[in-house]
Amino acid sequence: MATSSGAERRETDSVIAYWEGKQAASSSGAAVRPLALDLGAMRGDAWLHRFLIALAPSDEDAALLRYGANFARLFEIPPGSEPPLPVRQWLPDRLREVFLGGCRQAIENGRPVRLQRIVQRGDGQREMFRCCFIPLSPPEGSPARFVLGAYNSRLADPPRR
Repeated sequence: MATSSGAERRETDSVIAYWEGKQAASSSGAAVRPLALDLGAMRGDAWLHRFLIALAPSDEDAALLRYGANFARLFEIPPGSEPPLPVRQWLPDRLREVFLGGCRQAIENGRPVRLQRIVQRGDGQREMFRCCFIPLSPPEGSPARFVLGAYNSRLADPPRR
């Protein structure tokens, strides 16, 4: 099996450090940029593997609100697709419950959740992934909950010829 590169770990660590910085600034009384402004900047290199998911009371209504270019490439989301996109439509079966479960766990615990696993793909290949899920404070009165995260993966086995 191929060894994991540090890129996946660096991306999840980076987004968690971002969240921790926001938390520290907020609890120290420093002004924190509104989330909407940060999401507007989601086009830079730091956001290539990141995503924002809205969880409604039902998992069926979970939606991708924002995602970086590499996240879109990994999940074959066509360029020009306009969020919100239904999670059930764009995340493959092998990862849908991983994402929804990670989001629920982050919200329930009120802190980041890190996951790394190897899953079997439909084509027989094994896929290694690392991801994190970070709960965000919802707008007041909103039934939706929001989770910021990062996801990266690669094949665990050499390509078959």
